Amino acid sequence: LGTEMATRGVGHRMMRLLELRAVSETGEAGSKRQAERFDRSPTDDAASTGSYPCPEQDRLPDLGHMRIANLFTMGIVLFAFIYEAIAYNAIFLGRILPAAGRSILAFPLALLFNGTWFMALWSYFQAHLTDPGRVPEQWRDFVRTVGEALPVTPAKAEWQPGQATFCKKCMLPRPERAHHCLVCGLCVLRMDHHCPWINNCVGFGNHKFFLLLGIYTATACCLAFVTALPDLVVCVIALVDRQHGAVCHDDALGIGDVIAFFVFGVLALTVGGLITHMLTVHIPLACRNSTSIEDCYENMTNPFDHGSSWANVSQIFGAYGPDWFFPVRPTRPLCDGIAFAAGDEERLSLTASREREPTSEVLSFEDTETQQIWRTRYQVKSRGMSEIQGEAKLPSLRDLLGCGIGGRRHHPLNVCEYKP
Repeated sequence: LGTEMATRGVGHRMMRLLELRAVSETGEAGSKRQAERFDRSPTDDAASTGSYPCPEQDRLPDLGHMRIANLFTMGIVLFAFIYEAIAYNAIFLGRILPAAGRSILAFPLALLFNGTWFMALWSYFQAHLTDPGRVPEQWRDFVRTVGEALPVTPAKAEWQPGQATFCKKCMLPRPERAHHCLVCGLCVLRMDHHCPWINNCVGFGNHKFFLLLGIYTATACCLAFVTALPDLVVCVIALVDRQHGAVCHDDALGIGDVIAFFVFGVLALTVGGLITHMLTVHIPLACRNSTSIEDCYENMTNPFDHGSSWANVSQIFGAYGPDWFFPVRPTRPLCDGIAFAAGDEERLSLTASREREPTSEVLSFEDTETQQIWRTRYQVKSRGMSEIQGEAKLPSLRDLLGCGIGGRRHHPLNVCEYKP
């Protein structure tokens, strides 16, 4: 038995060595294959080989059922939006206030509620429809251009500032703070979480819209519930004690209207409470320039904390201006989603060069300044420096493709170690 196990062990190691040799091809042919790998997506590989490169594909969740569930939750959200608007305007403003002799309050309350409700609905569709921040083609061009000079490290559940990490799902290097979403099937820049209520990821591209959605929704629910609370109490008493002749505002409302108004109050209180609780989590995260994923990291203090809530929120909303209050892209973004400034690295935030020119897009790989920022941030070595320091010390895509083969793991963090 011992001899048989030893024989199997030798055979297993030989197979692993053959795999390692196949992966670590060198020379012109290997470089060509590496360039083709950058150009191809996992979908292209699937079409040609019949299987995705993801080694964990058998353990993926049932995405079809998950997407159907997300569409169902979206339907619930839209129903709540529409129901609250109709009930507040038609029943409370249109019938209860006139019956109670307070018609003078109808117009200002309608203006406040409907304005806030519209901003919440606008934010919702922006959060749902906007690209959360898929890794742009400019980054892939950058990776192809710098090649082996780009240090690439294995992704870990810890802070990895200034390090390009390797995604085993997409089989591509990705920028710092990017994570892979199994539901969306792609890597998202500065990913926070996947939200089923908006049927989209929350990331660099729509984080601002997500926060505005929560703020305006909570405001609309609280405004509606507080202004309607006295009349809700009257109607509930009339509904409970109707058999003894109790009426709601001289019986101006029928039993169906009273029930609909009561459901409106319960819905406003429930949604407002849940959204407010959610904001108590996400607003402090934004004030620390952190995400839901990064909030669990403990290997170092937050390297992206700029020292004040205002500066940290500006990394999401852009430089302060009227656009902060509207669900539109920041007119003066302070970050491009690829290179994030650490607390003492204001230069990387692109503030100096971008803040003077309002624009909705800061990614431009042809921009020499942007290339230099990325090269500096990700410690890209020039050819001369690479030869002096030794190519073996630069963890690359080729190194990571062999990571873990033969029972060995490569730990290149000593090269890219972050020193605050």
